[in-house]
Amino acid sequence: MESITVSVIVPVYNVERYLAECLDSLLRQTYKALEIIIVDDGSTDNSGSICDSYASKDRRIAKVIHKENGGLSDARNTGMRYASGKYVYFLDSDDYLADNAIAKILFTAEKHSAEIVSFDSFAFVETGCQDAQYAELRCKHSYPLAKGTVNACKMAQNGEFFFGAPLHFFLLDFLKNSRLSFCKGMLYEDVVFSVPAYLKAERTLHLGMELYGRRIRCDSIMRSSSTIKSVKSYSFCCRRLLELREEYKDDFCAFRFINTVIQDPACEIVRAFAQLPKYDRLLGERYVRRVRSLMRRSGCMKSRNIRLKLGHYRSYSFYLKVKAAAKRFRRQTK
Repeated sequence: MESITVSVIVPVYNVERYLAECLDSLLRQTYKALEIIIVDDGSTDNSGSICDSYASKDRRIAKVIHKENGGLSDARNTGMRYASGKYVYFLDSDDYLADNAIAKILFTAEKHSAEIVSFDSFAFVETGCQDAQYAELRCKHSYPLAKGTVNACKMAQNGEFFFGAPLHFFLLDFLKNSRLSFCKGMLYEDVVFSVPAYLKAERTLHLGMELYGRRIRCDSIMRSSSTIKSVKSYSFCCRRLLELREEYKDDFCAFRFINTVIQDPACEIVRAFAQLPKYDRLLGERYVRRVRSLMRRSGCMKSRNIRLKLGHYRSYSFYLKVKAAAKRFRRQTK
């Protein structure tokens, strides 16, 4: 199995504080046939120099690409173009892998000829990030080898379908033949990458091991103050999922899977809207209303969760503001 090359793509942007820990975790892997491709996405700190320093010390780092900033999706797509391994894995540069993670995942993928192998994560909180919701992303149920739509439907119904690309190990030819890539210029790009991947995959399974260390950062994209780009991106996710829902309407498992996972961006767009500054609220409301209209026309408003949040987005966003203000007050008066 040592002759099988695994391409690991590491997008890097201003993570000088965490990058060494990430790269060290790759170089400690018990499986040695790695092709590590680092994409420096226009970092303005010392991240680029750290990448070059590591590349000069270990030939498993096959390439360091320095490019203008284009976002996480663009960096991942760039790395994928250079990948030559049988399998590809996307590792976020502020996180890390367990020492024997690649060996365990690869063994499982080869044993079952899988196109996608998913696995669990453990989380660790950055110092000073007191309010982080750091629940580990773990599956409590078993998902043996099955068609992607079957496993994805079961996972979604159990609340255990996790969008993040770093929680999945892909057969590279499968991604290329399926013409799958990350959507440039959008946040939450994993939603519209992972869902189509499972819709297209014939052989998927879940490995019930905590192999991915997920850092909870106070300044991460997912935790930073909402912007109009967040609202726009959630709107895009909903529209794309609705398109897939129509495309797969005759596949029961796929249809049910999409109906379940679309609830996440449909509800999160209201949360993002509630955090918008005043000067962005008019434009943000257009995106929310458009999503609400599309969801109603498609029949996706049956969920009580969506009806309460998206159906009454103004009332719910006001509730979120009051809740956030109360939380700040309690923190200040401690």
